[in-house]
Amino acid sequence: MSIFKEGWDPHKTKVWKHLAQKYKGQYIDGNLFTSEKIQIDKDGLFIQLNTRTERVQGESVGVYTTIVAPYKNTSGFYCEIYKEGFFQSIGKKLGMQDIEVGIPEFDDCYILKSNQPETLRKILNEPLLVKEIKKHPNIKFMVKTKNRFLGDFHPAGIDQLFYEEEGYIVDIEKLESIFEVFTLFYELMLQLEVAD
Repeated sequence: MSIFKEGWDPHKTKVWKHLAQKYKGQYIDGNLFTSEKIQIDKDGLFIQLNTRTERVQGESVGVYTTIVAPYKNTSGFYCEIYKEGFFQSIGKKLGMQDIEVGIPEFDDCYILKSNQPETLRKILNEPLLVKEIKKHPNIKFMVKTKNRFLGDFHPAGIDQLFYEEEGYIVDIEKLESIFEVFTLFYELMLQLEVAD
């Protein structure tokens, strides 16, 4: 695939431009060195949507859609939420952390990790948030506090909400649902005083 065509999809561009316009955000064209991206302010949370290409020995092996939102983490709270698979099931049997929130259909499908388990349980006690998360079977959502994928808009010392999924996300309803996960999660962190 030509380096000039890699990562460019006219349908994705159309959908992302529409999404940026809907949320009164900014669509930024990609170039030879960067992918196109959207930056929006949704309910006080600055969210950036873009793609990254994973390479092995210079060859493209996969494209990922990433969504990040920086915020001030006032308590060092960290968490991960992702779909349980075969290896995670084995890991659980070997003692890997997996927090349960008391919702069997959720606990049986997702791996939950956190340095503050009770805070994560309180956040996931919100039925609307759980409903939105369950719409994303391949979710990889986390609060990143180290080894951050930094963009040019991240101030020093700021942590971030992070979502990643393999492939291009071009479904507007799916993207809106992910934005809803971000804003609900952030609002709940504010209420619990683990974010500012």
